[in-house]
Amino acid sequence: MAAGQVIIVLLAVVGLCSLMQWLMHILYRTGGKKGTLVLVLHLSGHQEDVEYELRCARDNLREAEGFAQKELLVVDEGMDSDTKRLCTLFLHGKPGTSICSGEVFANMEKVRYTETE
Repeated sequence: MAAGQVIIVLLAVVGLCSLMQWLMHILYRTGGKKGTLVLVLHLSGHQEDVEYELRCARDNLREAEGFAQKELLVVDEGMDSDTKRLCTLFLHGKPGTSICSGEVFANMEKVRYTETE
């Protein structure tokens, strides 16, 4: 086999694997959406890439399936003023996002869970 044919066969195999993964995703997803997914970011000190972190968290929430509600919660564990200002600007006006202090987070009922076997 020539090098071109080998490359075409490898690309075909990768394409078939990708197609099978997509079909399995379609077949095995549940129809009912229930519960709330809360993604929690703990930030402290000066964060140069805080906007990037927040955008990635929003994208991860957007991609999550099977939940009726999705929330992004940023916990202030001692952020500096610049980082806090950027967080506040980014989260302003976006539904399902909030910022709170570490003490408030420790007492929140919605993020408490019980592990089961």
